[in-house]
Amino acid sequence: SDDISWSPFHSVDDLLWLSTQAASAASPSGTAFSNLQNKRTDNEIDENVSEREMPTKTSFQRMNVNHLLKLICALDEHQTLDTTQVAKLLGVGSVRTVDEYRRFLLSADLLKVDGNSWIITPHARHLSAELQNENASALNDAFLRSPSYATFRERVARSETGHPVDMSDLSRSVATYRTIGEVALICASVGKNVYATLARPNPDRFAQIALKRFGELDHGHGLVATGRWLESLIEHEGVHPEIARRALEQASEMGLLRRSTEGSTIQTAFENHVVHVLRTDAEGTPCAAPVHLYRGDYLIPGKASVSVRIEELP
Repeated sequence: SDDISWSPFHSVDDLLWLSTQAASAASPSGTAFSNLQNKRTDNEIDENVSEREMPTKTSFQRMNVNHLLKLICALDEHQTLDTTQVAKLLGVGSVRTVDEYRRFLLSADLLKVDGNSWIITPHARHLSAELQNENASALNDAFLRSPSYATFRERVARSETGHPVDMSDLSRSVATYRTIGEVALICASVGKNVYATLARPNPDRFAQIALKRFGELDHGHGLVATGRWLESLIEHEGVHPEIARRALEQASEMGLLRRSTEGSTIQTAFENHVVHVLRTDAEGTPCAAPVHLYRGDYLIPGKASVSVRIEELP
């Protein structure tokens, strides 16, 4: 449910905002935050927030990512929304739930608040256009202005290949940042674990690792479950399925390998093996669309791709 109760866990950081000048000069890694100004308690923060102050500690919001993307585009469409309109858009009745979105958008300089009005910023207008073009990199760049996402991104970058990202302290916010990270192409899930996916191999290198992973998984049948191959790239090579899908197509077009797929019975035991990717729905609204890695036509659109064959060309 999105009707979320507040906890003391959210009382710092994204309730305290960087000044506009400081935000533009801040390192996107989010590693250093100092010079705390005008520290106030949660009860002392009013809705007239015109400047963001430097946080001392990172807190993480709990949000529905589809609602977050929809809200950004709605602000672009209307320029200004009041809190009641935002709550209706999100389909929630709790002010505390709305505040999760307000804190995150303010911290990323995607929103200004004047009394009861939520006002779009130039950064949000630019992001809205990029989201509708399914530009995941633009989402990552925009959200790096938020201390919570920047901290999460840095943690992902510190994770060693083959070792899950430590999500233990995100508590109620795990699903939010995992989904944002998947959509932004910086991480992906394998079962219950989340792995960094920051590798961007060139076509030659990708062809090598694609063949290597396929060879290790093939038990002599010449076919490997698509999901198993994609998850092997996530876990052992740090390659996101979206990157792998594009790289496989490019490597095939360049004659670096041969790929083909065959339809077979969907492996229902792996139905929960899902990675979220940035898409636009039938109405053109950006969303975090779930991709079931063990079924469908994800690798080669229009073809059943439950099983994949990858071969080295002579």
